[in-house]
Amino acid sequence: DGGNATSIALQVNCDASGNVAIGGTGGGGGDGKAVHVGSSGVITTQGAHSTGILAQSVGGGGGAGGDSTTVSVDLSFPTSPEDLIPKPSGSFTLSMGGSGGAGGSGDTVTVRSDNTITTKGVFATGILAQSVGGGGGAGGDARSFQIDLSANPIDYIPFLDLISFNTTLVFGGDGGAGGSGKAVTVTSSNDISTEGAFAHGIAAQSVGGGGGAAGSAFTFEFSTTDLP
Repeated sequence: DGGNATSIALQVNCDASGNVAIGGTGGGGGDGKAVHVGSSGVITTQGAHSTGILAQSVGGGGGAGGDSTTVSVDLSFPTSPEDLIPKPSGSFTLSMGGSGGAGGSGDTVTVRSDNTITTKGVFATGILAQSVGGGGGAGGDARSFQIDLSANPIDYIPFLDLISFNTTLVFGGDGGAGGSGKAVTVTSSNDISTEGAFAHGIAAQSVGGGGGAAGSAFTFEFSTTDLP
């Protein structure tokens, strides 16, 4: 998973400030390799999920993106006559969650069976062949907290915001893409007998992985100058 990022800033009588936190990107999932199965003879199983032949190529899941958090506390109070003169001010805050890693892909799966296969049990499939892509990692969450406390009378003058520039950007991370499944081929030239609920003779699947969920974004701002 991507690492989390936290930035905490304390400003006192500061006219210009910036605060940035960016979560790390999640790592990509590894790819599965090609699977080849060739078998002949007699296979007998008994019990739930007791598959006769199981062949799978599965991609790994992508790592989650890291969370990001910014905390800004701005204190303002006059310490000299110059502090009572209106002047431009500005602040910039960026909090961005990391992107989730992409899921790995499954590879081709080939099964050639000349077996006589007998299974007994729930979900006891004769031949199960799968190529499965890994799921994408979730995007990191982004949070921003800003608190402005002022004891300077100049900050309470109406329309003072016209010479102030304050920007807050908060972005949740992108979810990672799901991996792909590849071709699955099953050839069986003998008898397959199954007994039990959901006990398929042959199940062949190529399944793509689901994409990761995007991260959420949250911002909180409080200023004494906004109080009525």
